[in-house]
Parts: sequence; structure tokens; C-alpha cells
Amino acid sequence: VTAVAQVGPQVGPSLLHQGLQQQQHGELKELKQRLRREPTLDAISALERIWLPSDGSVVHASDLEGQWEMRSPSASTRRGASRDLLRMLLSIYQGRVGKLFNMELAADPRLTVAPGGRTELSVDLRWGARRDAVRLVGRLAVVAPNRLQDSPRAVSSKALKLTVPVLQRGRQVRVTYYDGELIILRDNQDVVDVFWRRGACRLDSLHGEEHGASRQPRAPQQEGGPSAREVQLGGQVEDLLAKVEDLKETLETQREQAAQDRSESDKLRAEIERLEGQAASAAVTAQAHVVKLDAMDSLTLKLSEETGAQQQRSSERGEAQARLQTEVARLEAEAVEKQEMLGKFASHVESLRAQIRLLEDQLRTGPRDSWQGYRAAIARARSELA
Repeated sequence: VTAVAQVGPQVGPSLLHQGLQQQQHGELKELKQRLRREPTLDAISALERIWLPSDGSVVHASDLEGQWEMRSPSASTRRGASRDLLRMLLSIYQGRVGKLFNMELAADPRLTVAPGGRTELSVDLRWGARRDAVRLVGRLAVVAPNRLQDSPRAVSSKALKLTVPVLQRGRQVRVTYYDGELIILRDNQDVVDVFWRRGACRLDSLHGEEHGASRQPRAPQQEGGPSAREVQLGGQVEDLLAKVEDLKETLETQREQAAQDRSESDKLRAEIERLEGQAASAAVTAQAHVVKLDAMDSLTLKLSEETGAQQQRSSERGEAQARLQTEVARLEAEAVEKQEMLGKFASHVESLRAQIRLLEDQLRTGPRDSWQGYRAAIARARSELA
């Protein structure tokens, strides 16, 4: 305060304004650094509170021309839910389903805004070892200061080699922060997107290092600036031009698709001719195989008949051999039985002879009254021996 009083009443407010500007610039720089490191909703909300549309507004589509890098908050931190094709794709790859199937973004999405408002958003995707490059072509128009109309037109997949029109309705988004280097957008469902410009900044004079904290207040807008009516007419003209460009792009897309269809048709026709040639060759080969199979069937039938006859003869020989073996076994059993009987008979004969000798000895030495009995026993033994 003392310093302000010393330099006078005119210089004091200027120094105070410069001090406030330095403080605001430092806070803005710190918030942008935080947002670049990690896109969080807190940093985004802080930047939106600081931003004044008078510091830089999007009035024409040319304000957005160039290349941008999308670094929005992850799907798990969004407060809103959008049915936009890109947001649904990012929600899948950045959510639980993406983690479950090893799906991720290979790089941050890149947005290119061409003169006239034509947009092309490139997204590199990866799931496991597979990759795909998805392009979303659309149109961006300024319907009012800091209000944009995003109209998707077509989507193409490099892996699928397919380009199809998008039937999704366009959406309106609000510019909640813009300084030429950074732009923050919100749609009607409060889904927020953050884009960083790639390359030189269009509004470096606002926050560039070459001006530092010595940035002077902006001069009031000249009375000759564009009026609301002129802005509206300019937006209508841009919208008409955008529709013409959309028609051209749609026609070009259809031509490219037709060329691809013709190319695919030629490939299919060539493939059909090749398959027909292979089918004809296969038919000849199949006919030859049929003849061979017929000959083999005849040989197999004859071989089967010969084998049946041989088996019949073998069966008869086996039966005869079995009968002979049975007869041999029976004869052997009878021979064994006869041999046993002969052995028993020989033992009996030897026993009778021994009895006769014993009785004759006793007859010679025994008393006379017992001779009659001995003679009878000897006669009986000799009769058995005979």
C-alpha cells in the first residue's frame, strides 16, 4: 500500500492489476500442468471457473483447425453417460470389460479439424496381440459462440476393412474453456472431453512465456466487430457449406466403398473360378477313385469267398483232428486200464502159485487126516490159475 501511495493514484491500480494477473497466470499454469499430467475432474472444474470467454472464444470453425490430442478423464471418473459412439468405445476399452479381455488404447485419440469443419478422429486399439485403427469422420459446426454441433458421418475399421455410415444423431457441446492450446467441451449429459493442440498454439499471446506476467488488459471490443446477426449468418453459411462438404464426403465414401466392393467382387469371382477348376479336377479324381474302388470291391469279394472256403476247410480239419485226439485219448485210457488189469492179474497169478506151493509143502508135512482138505484147496487154487 505504501508503494502504491508513493507512485501516485494513477500507477497504483495498474500495479495491482498486474499483480492479480501474475497470480492468475501462475494459478492457470499450475492447473494446466496438473491437467496434462492427469486429467481429473477437479482440475477441469477449476479451469472452467477461472476461464472468461473474453479471454478467447470459439466463434468460427477456423478457430479449431489443426490437430488435437484427446486426453479426457477415464470412463470410471465421468459423471455423465453418453451414447456417443466414441465414448461408448472408450468406455469399453477403459472399463472393466477392457481389463477383463486385455483391451487398451495403443495411444491417445487424435482429432484433426480440417478447413470447413470436417473432422477425423483416429483411435488406435489393441486387444491381446491384435490391433485395429478406427477412424470416425464427421462435421463440426459453430452454431453460436462457444457452442458446437458435432455430427458424425462415417466410421471405418482397418482390421475389418470396412467403412459404414453412422446413423447416430449429432450432439451439441459447450466450450467451457479455450485458450488456443487447450479446449474443454461438455455435452448436454455433462460428459467432458479435453483436447490439447498438437503443434503451435493459435492464441499464444494469451498465456505465452514471451509475454510472461506483463500481459496488458484487453482493449474493449471495437464497435465495428461482428454482431450477433452476422455471427448467426456466418454460422448458417458454415452449416450450409458443411452440408455440401458432407454430401461430397458421403459420395466419395460411397465411391470408395463401391471400388472396394468391385475389388472384392473381382477377387471373389477369381476365387470362384479357381474353386470351379479345383472342383472339376476333383470330380475327375473322384471318378478314378470310384473305378479303383469298384476293382477293389471285386477283389475283396473274391478274397472273401476264398477266405470263407479256406476257413471252412480249416474248420473241417480242426473237427477231424479233434475227433482223432478224442479217440487217441480214449484208446490211451483203455491201454492204461488194460495194463493195470494185467498187472493185477499177474499179481494174482503169482499169489495163487505161492499159495499152491505153500499148500503142497503143508500136504507133505501135515497129518493124514488133513490131506483131504489140503488137496481140495490145492485143486481150487489150480482151477483159478487155469
